[in-house]
Amino acid sequence: MKKKVLGIVAVMLVAIVSVVSLVACGDKAGAKAMQSQMDALLEVKAGRSDVAVLDSTMAGYLINKEDSDFKDLQIIKLSDYTPELEQYGVAAKKGNLQLIDKLNQELALMYESGEFQKEAENWGLADRMIDITYTAPSTPITDKSWDNIIAKKKVVIGYTVNPPMGTAEASGFDIELAKDIFGKYGVTVEAKIITWDMKVVELNNNNIDLVWNGMTIKDELLQATQISNPYLTNEQVFVVKKSNAEKFKTKADVMNARVAYEKGSAATGTIEALGFEVPKEK
Repeated sequence: MKKKVLGIVAVMLVAIVSVVSLVACGDKAGAKAMQSQMDALLEVKAGRSDVAVLDSTMAGYLINKEDSDFKDLQIIKLSDYTPELEQYGVAAKKGNLQLIDKLNQELALMYESGEFQKEAENWGLADRMIDITYTAPSTPITDKSWDNIIAKKKVVIGYTVNPPMGTAEASGFDIELAKDIFGKYGVTVEAKIITWDMKVVELNNNNIDLVWNGMTIKDELLQATQISNPYLTNEQVFVVKKSNAEKFKTKADVMNARVAYEKGSAATGTIEALGFEVPKEK
């Protein structure tokens, strides 16, 4: 009988230790990849993560909105880390030169006319604008990617909920730009929510025509897709709860925290630069 009781106690102890271990693992410092920037932000708001790394365009817009649900969060700066300046571009399937060339022309025209600035001011992005100019390609364009979209009268834009670039209501700065441009040609814009780290696959499978969603121009994307001229600037920022802001002054402070970021986004580079281990894509 005594052996039986001891056995039960032993099993209970093992179970308790397992539960404690699981809880402890959840509280360990490290980087956690999320499906979207919004998920990363909500992780911090809920207290499941200490720091979110995301686009300054999105963080600033959401935190500073008058009716914001994120007033308890703030952007912090680290004394020993300066984020790199990024540039946003639009991506099409590799080889769709005509489509990207036409977009470059249209963006330059919007900039010259002042329409681009109006949209930027409307979405709080005026300080992110850069000069947009058009230069014709040095080699002839032979594909029909733009003509095909005009013929079918519909273009599918892949995006994530990333305000002010793209909202849950299929609006936002990028989506409105697309509507302004394609609307001139009688083309309907369908905004389709995608998983961000699958954006190249979505293009290659012809599920979408463009990725237009605050996409940072990176070398690997330049190789895998056809990308427009840059049209806005951005950088990655760190977002924490206001009540915890004093705890994060340096890179070491962030390295000792639970950090959330969007899988496959530009934040991955920041996570790696800080020294976190990021699983390589298979």
